[in-house]
Amino acid sequence: MFERDAPHLRRLIVRHLLAIALLAWLAPRSVRAFREAWLLNEISAATQVDEALLSKLKKATEIEPANPRTFYELGENLRILSWRGLPGYQEQAHEAIQWLKRAAELQPFDPYPALRIALCHHWLGNKEEAQAAFDQARKLGPNDVTIANHYGWSLILRGEPAKAREVLVESLRWNDWDNRMARHYLEMADALIKARAIPPP
Repeated sequence: MFERDAPHLRRLIVRHLLAIALLAWLAPRSVRAFREAWLLNEISAATQVDEALLSKLKKATEIEPANPRTFYELGENLRILSWRGLPGYQEQAHEAIQWLKRAAELQPFDPYPALRIALCHHWLGNKEEAQAAFDQARKLGPNDVTIANHYGWSLILRGEPAKAREVLVESLRWNDWDNRMARHYLEMADALIKARAIPPP
């Protein structure tokens, strides 16, 4: 009888061992996911960008270093803080770029880290780096209204209002009911074209 039940017992032991191994593998990951979710819920309730918020975001990246959204949010909040122009704003912009680059590495097809990197470089006065990042954002998000509007603005800054006009008109074709940014920059582009006596395309 025992010999007949031996294969069944072996299978049962193997199943139990596999279940224990699975639980041992899942437990720390579940705890980590819970801790990250708890922090992200606190972060989403924040009403202002401050050191407490940045600290929580950094902690979240330590808990889950494979979540590109957390790296993006950290970089973007540092950029917002930097744009206040308070002492230390340059260091904040440089740090923002590093976090945004990490977000781009984790999610290489997302155009928004490149866009925010471009804005950081523009704020720091790094024209070539800003242009390269704007170009990258446009390449990754060719049909995105926000990307198009910022790209049009970057073309105006480069002294290319005719090209900017094309991009901004396209943006308005995609969204003509709620697109103040495109209208504003289009007015700027048209004014520059008129001042230079350049016929619109």
